[in-house]
Amino acid sequence: MRKMEIDPNEIDFIFISHLHEDHTGGLAGILEIKPNLKVYKPESFSGSTQIINGIWTTGPLGNGIKEQSLIIESKQGLIIISGCAHPGIMNIVKKQKKCFLMKMYI
Repeated sequence: MRKMEIDPNEIDFIFISHLHEDHTGGLAGILEIKPNLKVYKPESFSGSTQIINGIWTTGPLGNGIKEQSLIIESKQGLIIISGCAHPGIMNIVKKQKKCFLMKMYI
């Protein structure tokens, strides 16, 4: 972060796709710097939930490894950011497409 000139104090939250060490390895270090930083992990949600305006989590998906993805609403459509896509990228896309279509009619 120092080399990229990123100030950890400007980070609003951490979003973890799943709890494998290669996705959580730096968490302890950043929490030492900013101990009250909000951390979103798959177990934090039971389903698709808005984190902040225009940014959603899929909630935990998959039968084996529970993984969540990040959904960002943009003018061009939904942007899906996945860690490893353990549940399968097509499954993630199909589920979110269905969820967002339902939200449009509520």
